[in-house]
Amino acid sequence: MYKLIICCITTLILTGCSLFQVHKMDIEQGNVITTEEVHRLHPGMTEADVKRVMGEPVFVDIFSEDRLTYLYTFKQGHGTQRETRVICLFQHGRLQRISTT
Repeated sequence: MYKLIICCITTLILTGCSLFQVHKMDIEQGNVITTEEVHRLHPGMTEADVKRVMGEPVFVDIFSEDRLTYLYTFKQGHGTQRETRVICLFQHGRLQRISTT
């Protein structure tokens, strides 16, 4: 009986190390960017129009007033990090180019 208890305790201790992992939360940061929002953007829109579609950008470049950068990162708890970036470039107050990565 004593050997059975020792065997059960040893088994629980050894399997406990591999079965239970520390929980890591999913982390989302920035503006949530959907493909529908990006497809609604087109050249000629004003900055206010772009902000109405995409929302207020979290990342603000103080050195370039002709640029809005929308950044979204998602990291699964035990996975890799994904990053989505949409850069809207303006000229004379109108959207000229949209860059996505």
